[in-house]
Amino acid sequence: FCVLSQKALRFYTPAGKALTSCNFGTSTLENYEFGMDFCVVALSKYVSGGRADLVSLGSDWKTLGTAALQETPAALCVQGKKLLVLGASNVSVYDSALRPQESADISTGHVSAVLLPKGEVLLRRRT
Repeated sequence: FCVLSQKALRFYTPAGKALTSCNFGTSTLENYEFGMDFCVVALSKYVSGGRADLVSLGSDWKTLGTAALQETPAALCVQGKKLLVLGASNVSVYDSALRPQESADISTGHVSAVLLPKGEVLLRRRT
């Protein structure tokens, strides 16, 4: 199991023995998403948000990839080996190593997004 805080992600055995950790250094946790095969954290160096870095970790807790974003993501969604990232005016799909797969501009005002198993994207607007 794992423990997630603003400054680190720590992994433990079911008996509570520490396995490994991923310290965020001077960055702060902005968002996260856990899937069956990997997890992703969005980190920002600025308290007010702005630019963010994504880090993906595999089921063995090793880093699979990193990606720099121009803005803090509004939402993250893992589906299988894909990651959906919702920005203020775009939506992007990455593989588990955070290599870009697809991207599309969208209208502003969406607050969450879901990546469905066949690749469709559901977006939810503010009401």
